[in-house]
Formats: sequence, structure tokens, C-alpha cells
Amino acid sequence: MAYKKKLNAQESDAIRKLDYMIELFVNILKVQLCIYDTERKFIKSISDLTDEENPLITDASYREHLLDRAENDKVFVESDFENVIYGGMLIEDRIIIFGPLVVGSRNEEINRLHSLRHNCRLFSIQNCDLITVISVQMMLYSAFYDFYPSLSSVIQSAFLNLKAVEHIDERVSEIVVEQFETNQPLSSLSMETAILKAIWDGDIKTLRHCQDQAYHSRNFASSDPVRAEKIRGFVDISLSARAAIMSGVNEGEALILANSYVREIEDVRSVQEAMALKLQAQLKFAQMVSDLKSDKDSDIGTNIVSSADKSTLKKQRMLTQIKNYIRQNINSRMSLDDLSDYFNVSKTYLQTLFKDQENTTLMRYIRSERIKIAKLMLKTTDLPLVEIAGYLNFCSQSNFTKVFKQLTGMTPESYRLEKSNNAALLVSKDK
Repeated sequence: MAYKKKLNAQESDAIRKLDYMIELFVNILKVQLCIYDTERKFIKSISDLTDEENPLITDASYREHLLDRAENDKVFVESDFENVIYGGMLIEDRIIIFGPLVVGSRNEEINRLHSLRHNCRLFSIQNCDLITVISVQMMLYSAFYDFYPSLSSVIQSAFLNLKAVEHIDERVSEIVVEQFETNQPLSSLSMETAILKAIWDGDIKTLRHCQDQAYHSRNFASSDPVRAEKIRGFVDISLSARAAIMSGVNEGEALILANSYVREIEDVRSVQEAMALKLQAQLKFAQMVSDLKSDKDSDIGTNIVSSADKSTLKKQRMLTQIKNYIRQNINSRMSLDDLSDYFNVSKTYLQTLFKDQENTTLMRYIRSERIKIAKLMLKTTDLPLVEIAGYLNFCSQSNFTKVFKQLTGMTPESYRLEKSNNAALLVSKDK
């Protein structure tokens, strides 16, 4: 009898531990969750959804499918459709089913399709990061069992399309035949290496020559040439950024620039536009390396130049460092005191430096850089003004509007309207 009580106490401790960890799981992922016993009787849910919104209630067949998976696989995550995922675990005598979550950004169309698919009332699905979901799920499960899979193995097991893998051999054969018929190699590794070396060296002349040679010999096997050129651009820009970083270019600045070019290429509609942007990105990275090397050469040259020239070079380098810092921290609080402490120079020195070199005060320069970003956000996003103001660290929307009007002569609303009207006019002309 005492032994049975001890077992019951141990089981009770395990359930309390499980309940506690489930609460943490829900708090981290912000996901709805339902718990069943091994007889599939509903125990409880942790959710803000009504019964009409809850797909685990409105779609019995899908609920049974998820329960089957939990019983058979013990722990799993799966795609429902597109970027929507569900998951589950069998721990102790509890079956835990969680979802839906959408990987990446929320999407009203996905919400609508999900409600139709599971016959539930429309609601906004919580977005998530896939790695975070799997990490938290494995952490919870491994707290009860000796199960320590790698994240990559879980992702492959859950989402790898085996039919796609089977088609790889067919694709290989198709591409080999295409190469033979067109007599065009897919790429020249030696030429790609030469391009990256030219970027590494900051050698723009050699880079130009390599770019010319590369496009005589490279070909991507694809039925969609625009898509192929975009993919080529994404890959080459990423490699170019890394070459520049390894040569000493600031990592944050290089990656922001690379992402900016990639986003721009995503929007183009022709091979030539994608190609031109990729070539320009490579040249930009090479120029950044070249400028960096010039600065280093200037450091060496300070040993033989006059004291006046040394002072000028020092100021220019300091100014460049401060500008880079401002760009990289444009959405953070920055005061004269902050920058003075960070660069270990006096406030008077900073004020004089910007007055002499930029003909403005430091704080006005920061405001103007923030307004440049604000203009870009107004043109390319539908974000409310209050969010743009908050992102760029203005104290309020009204303060943002006041500064914007001072520097541009119009309000943010007027600027956004003008740019959207111009864009609409260009589209109508294209048609």
C-alpha cells in the first residue's frame, strides 16, 4: 500500500512538473494548446480562442490525425498547409497538441484559408520562428525523456519532401542533357573565385574584367530566366558581402547593404535589371574594401605628412566612424553625451567636428539621417506614423511630424500621399 502511494506521489510530481513546463511553453510561443489523456478524453486547453475558432474542436478528423501522430511518434511537428504548422507530444499520460502557428509573417489570406480548411471562425494565427518552436518543444520533451535530437534532424524529419528528393536524380539527368545540347557550362568556379578575390582586394579594375568574362560563360538551368538571374544575384551578393567582411569591412554595414540589394532584386521583373543590380552590388562591396585600404594607407602615410595634414586625416576618420555608428544605431537613443562617451572625445570636439566638416550640428545630422530612413519607410511600407516615429526614436508622433516638416517642407502624410500618387502614375503609364 505504501509503495502504491509512493508511485502515486511520483506520478503527481511528474504531472505538476509537466503542467508548469506547459505554462512556460505557452508563454514563450504564445500558442494555443489542448491536452488529452491517452484515452483521447479532453482534459483542458490553454487558449484565448472560442470553441468556434478552435480548429481542434471544429475539425474532428484533423484532431484525430494529430492525436494519432502524437501516439505513434511521441513528439512531432508538421506542416498543415503553406507556412502553417501544428505539433504534439506524448508525455507521461498526457497528449499535448499545439497550433496553429505560422512561420514568418502573419498573412490575412493564410488566416482565411486556415478557417475554411478547418471549418472554424476566422482568427489571426500567431506567427513564430521555426527554430524557436522546435527548440522549446525539444526542451520540454527532453526534460522527461532521454531524447536529444539535433535541430537539423528534426526539421528534415518533419518537413523534407521525399518525392522532391526522388526527383533530384531526374533533375540531374535533365540538366546534364541541357548542358550537352547547348554546350554551356553552368558556371566557372575559377571565374567566381576571381570575382571574390577582386572584391577581397578592393580591385575594381580586375573586378570589372572578371564580371565581363563571367557572363560569357555562366548559365543557370531554369525554365524561368528571371527567377534564375534573381537566384544568381542572391547567391553572388551574399558571397560578395562575406568577401568584403573578411577583408575588414564592418560586418553590420555589409550585411545591411547586402539585404537591401537582395530586397531590391526581389522586386525586379527582368533579367537585365536583376543582373545590373547584382553587378552594382559587387562593385559597391569592392569599393568599400578599396576605401578601407585607402584609410589604412593614409594611416601609414601620416608618418611623412605635415602635422596639419595629420590632423585633417584624423578628423576625417573620426567623422566616418561616427557616421557609420549613427547609421547602424539609427533606431536607438543617441545623445551628445552618449556619443562623447562612446568615442572617448569631448562634446565640444564633436560639435566642432560636425560644424567644420558637415556645416551642421551633430544632433541635426542625426535628425536628418532619421528623416532619410523615415522617407524610405513612408514610400515602401504602410506602417502607421506612430510606429515609424517609435522605431526611429522620436519622442512622439507629433515631434516626428514637426521635425519631418522642418526638414522636408511637408508633413509625413503629405509625403506618403505624394509618393503613392507618383507610383500609381508610373504604373498606369506602364500599362
